[in-house]
Amino acid sequence: MATKRKPYRPQSSSRPRHGDIWERRKQDTEIARWADEVEFRALKEGSSSLSEALRDDRMDGSLLEKEETTKGEFYGHSTVDDGVISAVSMELKRRENLLKSAWPFKLSAGGLTLESRSTSQSLVYEFCLAVARAPSITEGDFKQLPKHFERASLSVLQHWLGFHSQGMRTGWPREDDAPTRAKELFGEVCRMAGDREWKWSPEPGLPQDPSPTHLKEAKLDLLAWLQMPDRFGHVYFAGQCACSFKDMEDKARELTAGGLMQWLRPLSWVPFVRCFFVPFHLPPQRLQEIIKLGGATFDRARLAMIAEKLPADDAKKLKKELQSAVELVVSR
Repeated sequence: MATKRKPYRPQSSSRPRHGDIWERRKQDTEIARWADEVEFRALKEGSSSLSEALRDDRMDGSLLEKEETTKGEFYGHSTVDDGVISAVSMELKRRENLLKSAWPFKLSAGGLTLESRSTSQSLVYEFCLAVARAPSITEGDFKQLPKHFERASLSVLQHWLGFHSQGMRTGWPREDDAPTRAKELFGEVCRMAGDREWKWSPEPGLPQDPSPTHLKEAKLDLLAWLQMPDRFGHVYFAGQCACSFKDMEDKARELTAGGLMQWLRPLSWVPFVRCFFVPFHLPPQRLQEIIKLGGATFDRARLAMIAEKLPADDAKKLKKELQSAVELVVSR
């Protein structure tokens, strides 16, 4: 006789044991990604019903880890039952409590509403959500999204570092006014940093002037630093970005001092801080795991909370830069 499947029930709000957190990490990640679907529907349509968003035919399994689940399943549950809706609602409430005014939605019984945005805010949360839900980051107009994300990440990082910060986006494809070849690119970085660090000096056996086919950016998407008054010995923050959830862990491991020192010597006199930027809203356990892999990690929540403190003129400028990217994804 077939056993009746029990509906999914979210964990109690009481503090869980460490082992329970570890066992639930993938489930919590999946709940977070379903919460993204509810948010995205509200971003697209102005409001979103949890039950409709989660049961909609458009939930075609693209949010699910295909190697562990099949179409329409939620960790062994063939339908989206009340327990799943409750779990997603709890995740949305967690986001509301965490982000406060940096969260562009209003949570009510059964759904979300997109709040009106003032000119003092930057669209960072909406933009990151759009990147995370984009149908592609490598085809058509969507292939510009990673470039926009790197720019936004650099802007937010420099604001977080404060008045004395400098920075440069080094990712591929380059900015229109940036050198295409790595040798010239890092020559510009060296010049901006005071001509004493980040010097181009490939190891023996490596090409002196590699083409972009051979070397684009040595896994360095952006670099910011706290400028010392005598222009050397700065404190550097070296960043890698990942806009694909599938290869996020691999990307988190890519940027290393050893990889850069194959091409640059001296690198930095003060060991740089590794940073990792993602447009996803990572639940706490998942965020902790990614921090261990990629260093100081800035997910969608952290980026939005920092951006919320931008001066009005800077926020307005950033919002203008991001608006078209948000509209590109929302209108698809």
